[in-house]
Amino acid sequence: MRSEYFDRIWRTHGERGLGTVFNTMLGSRRDDLCAAIADDGNSFPVMYVLAGEIERSGLEGYLPEHVVYAYWIICCKIEDEERREKFASMLPHDESGQPAPNHKALKWMIATGADWDGPSPGRDSFDASIDLAAAYLALYCPDAELMKKIVELIFRRNRRHLLIHDLVWGFFQTADASALSAIAAFIVSDNQADSNLACELLGIEPVKSRAEKRDAHQKFTEWLSENRPYIYLTGESLNASSVPRHMDHDRAAKYIKKEIHPRTRETLSPLTDEEREALAVFRSWHGGGDAI
Repeated sequence: MRSEYFDRIWRTHGERGLGTVFNTMLGSRRDDLCAAIADDGNSFPVMYVLAGEIERSGLEGYLPEHVVYAYWIICCKIEDEERREKFASMLPHDESGQPAPNHKALKWMIATGADWDGPSPGRDSFDASIDLAAAYLALYCPDAELMKKIVELIFRRNRRHLLIHDLVWGFFQTADASALSAIAAFIVSDNQADSNLACELLGIEPVKSRAEKRDAHQKFTEWLSENRPYIYLTGESLNASSVPRHMDHDRAAKYIKKEIHPRTRETLSPLTDEEREALAVFRSWHGGGDAI
């Protein structure tokens, strides 16, 4: 059985042809079918399409661990408790008793699934699982190239007037400079909807003319370069506000040139006595100052 067999069938014959081949193999080539299910080369969209057939056939035991983890994420998003528990039981768990973050699965879901623009009906759970995978990726294993794919997906969905709230929330679990730069690149887009969204996500006033867009992009790039070690994520989101302020920079940390963690807003190394004294001076100037 050649690698990526299911994907090749899907690309050539579509979802219906994939289902037909699966059921034909189930009846007459079961060993080949099990090998195809176990293949690491299958994409997330293909394994999403085949999930029902695999479960109905009782062949979940042949699934690679990263695919089981992806199915668990889908069940989490659609709140299917019975199936969620079934897939959870097939995974290693962390100290909290939950399935341990599977970096391979998260990267696989985004790398092979973020570009899928298949038919909309029935894909809500696919999009929702991509949203959750994006959040987990940002939280547990940020990957610059994959974060850029998430940026492209946000803008592609927005052009189609699809939901982006959860995907944006997931994206802003990291303050990765290259990912923020990828958003900033859309400021200068000729597509005004792209430019407006980029400005909204980055907390910039919308701009229209080419000159204004170039100026806004340059100013944000300079701000990011200057403030990246001091950026923190506010926790605000599109679900709670129509104009959320996703991020800001800690002025006190910048004053003492101390890098902070973007989610906890804590310094990455302990404060020295000299830094504490400098912070006290800063706060006396600013009526309490910023967090640290």
